[in-house]
Amino acid sequence: MKQILLFILTITFAACASTPADITSLESAYVTVNDSVNIHYKSYGEGPKTILFIHGFGCDMNVWEEQFDAFKVDKDLRLVFVDLPGYGLSDKPHVDYTLSFFSSAVFAVLDEMKCNYTFLVGHSLGTPVCRQMIIDNPSRIAGLCDIDGVYCLYPKVSDEPTEEEQEKAAAYEQAVQGFASSFDGKTCKENITGFVQSLTGPDTPSSITDYAMSRMPETPEYVASSTMHNLIDRKWWNGFPIPYYTEVICTKNSGLETDNKEQMSALYPSMEYTELETCGHFIQMEQPGVVNQCLQRLMETSIKNSLECYEFGIHEIEENYAGFQWIVTDEKRPEYEKVKQEYIDSISKGAMYGPYAVSEMCCYIQDFHLGCTFKMWSYRFPMKWPTYKEEMKEYDPQPVAQKLDDQTFFLRFPTCMGDDTYVKWSWDAVEEYRKSGCENLIVDIRGNGGGADWQYYPILQILYKQPGKTHGVMIKNTAENREQWRMWAEGDERRMALVDSATVHADDTWFPITAEMEEHVQEKVDSRRPKKAAIMIDRWVASSGEQLLIDVRSVAPDVKFYGRDNSLGCIDMSNVTEVQLPHVPNSIHIPTTVSMRLLKGEQLIDGIGIVPDVRMDLPLPERLTDNIDDWVYWVAKDMKK
Repeated sequence: MKQILLFILTITFAACASTPADITSLESAYVTVNDSVNIHYKSYGEGPKTILFIHGFGCDMNVWEEQFDAFKVDKDLRLVFVDLPGYGLSDKPHVDYTLSFFSSAVFAVLDEMKCNYTFLVGHSLGTPVCRQMIIDNPSRIAGLCDIDGVYCLYPKVSDEPTEEEQEKAAAYEQAVQGFASSFDGKTCKENITGFVQSLTGPDTPSSITDYAMSRMPETPEYVASSTMHNLIDRKWWNGFPIPYYTEVICTKNSGLETDNKEQMSALYPSMEYTELETCGHFIQMEQPGVVNQCLQRLMETSIKNSLECYEFGIHEIEENYAGFQWIVTDEKRPEYEKVKQEYIDSISKGAMYGPYAVSEMCCYIQDFHLGCTFKMWSYRFPMKWPTYKEEMKEYDPQPVAQKLDDQTFFLRFPTCMGDDTYVKWSWDAVEEYRKSGCENLIVDIRGNGGGADWQYYPILQILYKQPGKTHGVMIKNTAENREQWRMWAEGDERRMALVDSATVHADDTWFPITAEMEEHVQEKVDSRRPKKAAIMIDRWVASSGEQLLIDVRSVAPDVKFYGRDNSLGCIDMSNVTEVQLPHVPNSIHIPTTVSMRLLKGEQLIDGIGIVPDVRMDLPLPERLTDNIDDWVYWVAKDMKK
């Protein structure tokens, strides 16, 4: 019996010993930034949810003792505490203490810990640091808890400011400059001491004031001065609205404006606002229960919102995305479901942001028309974007129309997304060709990533040789897609009638939104049509750029396509609508139609591309701008054979 009791006591003591009493008992760690600056941090726990705590001016990580005590028992959490450079046990070099410097230092800690996603908690100066982190790398942030954050909300002035606006702006500028200057020179320590006294409330315990007095006035003058002068720099205060659910906690004792809640709602469109009456500036120490409750709500609400955002995105992909059945085949469906569930699990654990997961699923599907505005890249499912900008010194195709020689005219048509001036240029360029007397025409559409089909009509007109037909498109016949097409068809009676018919046939999965075969007919062939014509393509040719190639195949089968690579393969699923995701400022791009050729069992172009007739086995040119590169001369020479 005695041995059993001793065993139980041993287990109990071991368990107690494994849970640190406070932050000071945690093991210190360091990461080096800018080659020589050591950043001090501590962490506890190995859970999937990470909370990162960032202290305010003159303080250190020990302001978070109450939060550590409350959350250290949660096995799903990893708690990270940082001393900003210049403060606590971090190095204090003679450098510019900018928000970007602080942000990069904190991200270095997260990188060292291999933490890709975190909830941010910032107090005072820590809040603008958090805001800068979100601006610098939004994909790694889960949500924000703002505890009496510091803000420089410069008054807005109109383009032609009134005298009153100018006076208000000048007064604010003078006030913040005067505040920052109080941290300069020999009086810095004395002024910080007075500053600390202003941060207490009527009920602030002396222990909190003692902590602040023991830390803040000891800040080196050059650190304090640089921090404050950089903090008030206008470039950090552009009114950027934070795209995350945010808990804002502040105290009237900090001298809040009467419209503080309205000001905060402009910066945090999705927020919960808590305003305390008599509490001092160190709310997390004086009212830890309030802060801890808000922090718990932050995690729960952020996870709930992220799940709803992700589920909405998945619904759009599975129900309204026209290409789903061709990409996620029966064979691929088990893998798709497995990946989808992985992201649900990650979001549920607080380890992933909803729009990030939506973007990952878009990248998994690998349709260049399907995407999320949060990002359109993935380490796990990398999109096969062309790399010409990396392989060439300069890749920026520009419009060109000129004679190469007496036989050959060259026309570079680099986009279908031009403005009115560009469209006029296209028609003028074709007319210039007609007047040139050249027998051969090279049309260079390298880099043409698409836009509006009608913009390439001048090219199609001059190449036209015979009547032709190309496949029309079918709408995926869902209520959401019909509503989008109804908006697009406004003012077009023929198209509106098609949408109405689709509504009548709502039980049909697909409905033709155009003719089954679209005809391309001109009254006559232009007598100045080129005897030989070539189109130059590359991997960046996509969407409307590829539709141009399909139409040319139909009406001008003698035209040869030249290129080293296939086109991108982004045409089968098209007519993209942008759908807002819930709770976030991001949206998802959904192709609503497919080409009728797919319903007839023809081969996909998406993911494969259109194959050039003449494969150019040549090194890439150094530059592709408004110049005539070596590839153009090679094509011109080949056409003369």
